[in-house]
Amino acid sequence: MQKARLATTIFLAFVIMLINNSCKKDDSTPSGENKKYALTKHLLETELPCFVNIMFEVTDSDGRGVPNLVTSDFIVEEDGQPVSPTESAMTVKNKDGIAYRVKTVLMLDNSASVGSNLNEIKSSAINLVNNIVSQQEIAIYVFSEEAVMLQDFTSDINTLTTAINSISLGYATTNLYGSIKTGVSRWDDFYSTQAIEQGFLIVITDGSDTQGSSTLQSALDEIGDKKVYTVGLGSEQDENALQQLGTAGYYSLENFSELSDQFKEIQDEIISYANSFYYLYYMSPKRGDNIHSLKLSVKDNVSFSANANIVGEFSSSGFYSVQQGVVVNNGITELDLIQDGSTYLSALTYLPVNNPSYSWQSSDNDIVSVTASVNDNSSATITATGNPGESATITVTDLSNSLSTTVDVNIVESPYVEFTDPRDNVSYNSIQIGSQIWMAENLEYESESGSWEYENSAIYGATYGRLYNWETANDVCPDGWHLPSNQEWSTLISHLGGAGEAGGKLKESGPVHWKVPNSNATNESYFSALPGGLRTPAEDFLNLGENAYFWSATSVDNIDAYYRKLDYDRGSIAYGPKEKGSALSVRCVKD
Repeated sequence: MQKARLATTIFLAFVIMLINNSCKKDDSTPSGENKKYALTKHLLETELPCFVNIMFEVTDSDGRGVPNLVTSDFIVEEDGQPVSPTESAMTVKNKDGIAYRVKTVLMLDNSASVGSNLNEIKSSAINLVNNIVSQQEIAIYVFSEEAVMLQDFTSDINTLTTAINSISLGYATTNLYGSIKTGVSRWDDFYSTQAIEQGFLIVITDGSDTQGSSTLQSALDEIGDKKVYTVGLGSEQDENALQQLGTAGYYSLENFSELSDQFKEIQDEIISYANSFYYLYYMSPKRGDNIHSLKLSVKDNVSFSANANIVGEFSSSGFYSVQQGVVVNNGITELDLIQDGSTYLSALTYLPVNNPSYSWQSSDNDIVSVTASVNDNSSATITATGNPGESATITVTDLSNSLSTTVDVNIVESPYVEFTDPRDNVSYNSIQIGSQIWMAENLEYESESGSWEYENSAIYGATYGRLYNWETANDVCPDGWHLPSNQEWSTLISHLGGAGEAGGKLKESGPVHWKVPNSNATNESYFSALPGGLRTPAEDFLNLGENAYFWSATSVDNIDAYYRKLDYDRGSIAYGPKEKGSALSVRCVKD
C-alpha cells in the first residue's frame, strides 16, 4: 500500500511539473500575450466635434515599455458599454506618429576630487551620446562650484562630443543640490494631442554636496515628479541623498570603469520609456450635456492591479455629429492673407477608413504657393506670392480615403506701416492694436553694450533681433518710441481678450520659428511674436524656439523688473519678475 501511495505521489508530482512547464512562456511568445500590463494616464480630454483623446503609457511587470501595440489591442468602454473601433474611427499612434521629444540633461561632476578619472567620465559620456536616438536631444552640463552649461539641447553627435571633450577639472567644492535644481529646470514634462515632451536628468558624482548653498529638500522640491537618474562613484558618495534624488533610479558603482555600461543601461531605460507611449483617439457616439465614464484596457491583460486599466470621466457637452470628410484648421473654408505673408494649415479626416495621407495643391502658385511639411503631410505652409485683390484655391486631398476639401485664399493689403530706425537704417513693421502702435518685429539695434545676438550668431540676430539687459532695454528704442511699461503691456493684453487667450493672438502661427505644437497661435493681432529665447546672467543662451521674453520698463526692486512671456505649448501670456542682468527681447511702443 505504501509503495502504491509513493508511486501515485511521484506520478502526480510529474504531472504537475509537466503542467507548470507547459504554462511557462518562452522567449518566442509574441509580445502582448499573457502579459501583466500597467497603464498610466497622462491626458484625457475632449475635442470638438466629438473626439475623446487619451495619452498614456503601457509597461510590463518589469516596468519596461511595451511597444508595437495597435488599435485592435485596446478596448474602450463608455458607461460600461464597448465602443466600436470601426464606427468610432478609433486610432492609436505611438511616439513616431506624433511630435515627440525626449530631453536628456547629462550633468557631470568635474570637481577636483574626480582627478585622474575625468577622462573615464568623458569617454563614458561620449559613448552615451553615440547611442542617441531619433526624437532625443541632449544637453551637457558640468558642475563643481556651480552648474555650467557646455552645450544646450541638440541631437548633433559631433557637437555634443566636442562639448564633452572640452571638459576640464573644476573647483574643490561640489554644489550637487544646486546643480540638480538647475538640471531639472531645463524642461517641463508636457503632454498634448499635438506634442509630447519628456525629460530626464542623469547625474554622475563621486561624492556629496560639500558647498551647502542649497539643501537636499530644496532639490527634492524642485524635482517633484520629474525623472532623475543618480550615479554615485567610489567610497565617498552620499548614498542616502543620492537614493532620494534618484527618482528614476540610483546606481552605486565602485569603479569608474563601470560607468560606460551603466550609462548604456540608463539610455536603454529612457528609450524603453519613450516607446511605451500611446495616443488613442476616437469619435464618441455620446451627445448632450452629460458626464460619462470611460475605461481603457489592453486585451489579454492578466493583471488585476489598480493600474491595470485607465478610468476617467468626460463630458459630451457640445458634441455633434459630422460626416466623413477632410477639414482644414477645424473647418475653415476661406481666409485672408497679406501680401508676402504666410500661414500654417493643418488637415484632419473625419471617420477615415484607412490611415490618412495628404497631398496639397494650389490652383495658382503665382498667387498662393503651398509647401507640405516634410515630416507630416497633414500640415502645410501657404505663402501669398501674388498681389492684393488676387485669390487662389488650396485643395487638400486625403489620398488614402479619396476625400478632399478646399480653402479659398484672398490676398489683402498689409495692415503694417513701415518705419526706419535712422541710427542704423534698419526698417521695421509697426501695427496698430487698439489705441496703441507697436513694433511688429523684435528690435535688433546693436547698442554699445548690454545686448547680444542669441549664441552670438548673426544668423539668429537677423531673425529674432537682439537680447538686451534691462538697463540697456530702457534706453535702446529709437526716437519717438519707448520700452512699454507693465501697464502698457496690460492694456495690449486686455484689448486681446485677457491673459488666457492673448498669447495665441500675439504669436506667429505655425512651426517655422516656434516649436510644435505652438498652441493656439493665430497671430490675428499681427504682432508676430517670435521665440527669441534669453541670455541668463550666467551667460547661457536658452529656449530659442520655445519662449518669447519681452522686457517691460517697470522695475520691481533693485534686482528684478517685470517681463512678459509667451510659450510654445500655451495660448496664454504670463508675467513676473526677472533678474535685470538677464537679456530679453525688446518690442517698442510708439510715444
